[in-house]
Amino acid sequence: MTRDAPAHPRVVLVTGPPGAGKTTGSRILARHYGWAYLDADTMYQPMLSALIHAAGFPAHDRSPETLIRAGRNPGNDALEDVIIDNVSAGVSVIATNTFRSRLSTPGWLESFRERVAAHGGRVVVIWVIAAEPIIRERILARQSWRDAWKLANWDRWAKAALRPAPPGVDAVITNDGDLSAFEEALIDVCDTLLEVGSRRQRTVR
Repeated sequence: MTRDAPAHPRVVLVTGPPGAGKTTGSRILARHYGWAYLDADTMYQPMLSALIHAAGFPAHDRSPETLIRAGRNPGNDALEDVIIDNVSAGVSVIATNTFRSRLSTPGWLESFRERVAAHGGRVVVIWVIAAEPIIRERILARQSWRDAWKLANWDRWAKAALRPAPPGVDAVITNDGDLSAFEEALIDVCDTLLEVGSRRQRTVR
């Protein structure tokens, strides 16, 4: 189902830990609204892998220390700039990334909202979560080499990645594997936030 383009562009940031279902959720919303879809993994994973290699680390090493040393910020900056490019052209965007570090940075979300508002747009942030056993099962099932570090250091990774949503999130939605219920909850919440403008954080289970 494709909606008519809104009078002012919208940006929906779909985030959450790996394996929670943010990519699935983003695709659902992009298809529903007919808006541009931006996936951070598609955009800059090749660049990130090259940066990791250039820094002298194995390509599969996605530990926090390696990501910091390799310089992940340029990729995040690029994603934000592409979002703004779309908004400046009047195009609404569904974007997915693990935005935790950005959302946890004081002032980042306010600054990003201001950048979008400068072009007449507004931002909604959706946090997708799932139970730890479900996330582990999904990560194992996708058999990605990028998950090797996570699986080898699961307790450490899970402790850092599966924390509650950071401040600024507009809605928290649980994806327990029921795709129909997940789709319905996503669309219901986004319709409300995008059309009514509520900024109260909601939890949908």
